[in-house]
Amino acid sequence: MYYARNIKFENYKLNDKIPLDMFLDDEVYHLYIRYLGKEKIKTRYGKFNAIKIKPLLIKGTIFEGGEKMNAWLSDDANKILLRVESPITVGSIKVDMMGYKNLRHPLTSLSSVR
Repeated sequence: MYYARNIKFENYKLNDKIPLDMFLDDEVYHLYIRYLGKEKIKTRYGKFNAIKIKPLLIKGTIFEGGEKMNAWLSDDANKILLRVESPITVGSIKVDMMGYKNLRHPLTSLSSVR
């Protein structure tokens, strides 16, 4: 997910696949992140303008693999990971950002404070 913070999403169209290589357990995996556009999401900190992505996952002990995870990044220069949702082998998870500090850039994606 942190690789996605360096992607210039304005250069991509809806549903474009952005390739990336990942090295894990002595093997290189050729993966991608699918760009799903922009959305507003509500968090405990307020409403954010967000970039929605869907990374291709490797099948493992927790995740099923494939394009089953959704992630939302702040739509500003920080590209903070705001939320992740995904099915797992025993149900599903939803992870929301618990806090932020020491940002390099202003948090311009926060459209309304809670």
